Amino acid sequence: MAQGVQIKKFKKKCLKEDVAVNCKTKKQAEQFLKWATSKGLKWSNGRSYFNNTSWNRFGKRTCYFLCVGMYDDTLQAKRHNHTILSFKEALK
Repeated sequence: MAQGVQIKKFKKKCLKEDVAVNCKTKKQAEQFLKWATSKGLKWSNGRSYFNNTSWNRFGKRTCYFLCVGMYDDTLQAKRHNHTILSFKEALK
């Protein structure tokens, strides 16, 4: 994760179990996960989000479920009726 990425503020709604945030660029993923790291959140395996966005797997379709420390494809998240916020919708 880029060291110079500014920590933006996101809505608490991003932490709900059925809510995912779609980051269409790696930069958005870095900003979002830097915020999550600052809140003490980690991947489900206990590892830090820092330097590990996993964005390349799904690219612009990557969405993050912070409350469970996982990511998925937005298509899969839609199939399971999860609420998907865009990066801009998630910002405070």
